[in-house]
Amino acid sequence: QVSKMEPADAPLRPKLEGFDFWKSIGSPRYVLAPMVDTSELPFRLLCKRYGTELSYSPMLNQNTFVNAPADVRATLWSTCPEERPVFAQIAGDDPERMLQAAKLVENECDAVDVNLGCPQSIARRGNYGAFLQDQWDTVRKIITTLHQHLKVPVTAKFRKQFTLERSIGYAQLLVECGAQVICMHGRTRKQKGILLGVADWDTMRIVRDSIPTTPFISNGSIHNMDDARRCFEVTNCQAVMSGEPIRRNPALFSGRAVPGRQLAGEYLEICKQYPVPIHMIRDHVHRMMMPTFDIHYDLRQELFTAPTIPVLEERLAVLDRRIESGFVPPKESPPPPPAEEPASSPQPDEDMGAGFLFE
Repeated sequence: QVSKMEPADAPLRPKLEGFDFWKSIGSPRYVLAPMVDTSELPFRLLCKRYGTELSYSPMLNQNTFVNAPADVRATLWSTCPEERPVFAQIAGDDPERMLQAAKLVENECDAVDVNLGCPQSIARRGNYGAFLQDQWDTVRKIITTLHQHLKVPVTAKFRKQFTLERSIGYAQLLVECGAQVICMHGRTRKQKGILLGVADWDTMRIVRDSIPTTPFISNGSIHNMDDARRCFEVTNCQAVMSGEPIRRNPALFSGRAVPGRQLAGEYLEICKQYPVPIHMIRDHVHRMMMPTFDIHYDLRQELFTAPTIPVLEERLAVLDRRIESGFVPPKESPPPPPAEEPASSPQPDEDMGAGFLFE
């Protein structure tokens, strides 16, 4: 058991609001985005080691999380004291069900975040994420219910709307209902995959200025520290958030060029202490070392079929020896990365592994 639930009547700290709350968690400036199958505890700890100051959990579906047995739930949400602060993100459309899910984590997180930004088809079918942006009454009830009944603050992460007026109105609605921190992704729900484009920082600045008494996190197009600095200047935000870029480079917020092999090795050591499903581990290692596997493409299959951490480490050692000897495989068209076998997942209604499409 990674973390231990406190008694139901023992809040972590007095419930603070707005900037008082923000200061109580250290006024973080660099934030890891919530991503399914990606922002799990070992990866959050690795990112924290390299400059991340606040992390979000992967999205927790209201029904899956509430209905799951305790042992399964522990695979969906885990934490430890050294990673704080951390926000637990919940997705759904039923205020009471959302509250049930939030009550299961409120003693182990610093805030509960409402997912209003997922643009994927799974969110459309489940009626959550960015597809609640047309249902303001539902959103109002969710935020109000959580604000009134949780011991910790409620926060919200949403996407740029299709008009500036609606973006401003949506942000103001969330704050009026009790959201203590607002995170805005500067892309609309249609901007994903090949239509990703760049985040609209100018609109984010206008929205940010419309809610001046609320801490604001800017999300989108943060690929390096130069981007982070420019985003602070343009959007006047309190913090910047990175998603897909930090998947490839967990040291992004350190501003240092840390070799992917070093990051992968550190990540594996953390996973030994805080185990997670092997498919997550393989995917993280591959992303951190993608330039190397682009050259040694013939070893990708070896990576993706490793059944355990020790076997994965043995196969990375083969790669290390190959690099040390100077061997490079013949120049030929590399095969595409093998598709992961669908993981046996306790969250069938999650869009597993799709976070990179909309960060």
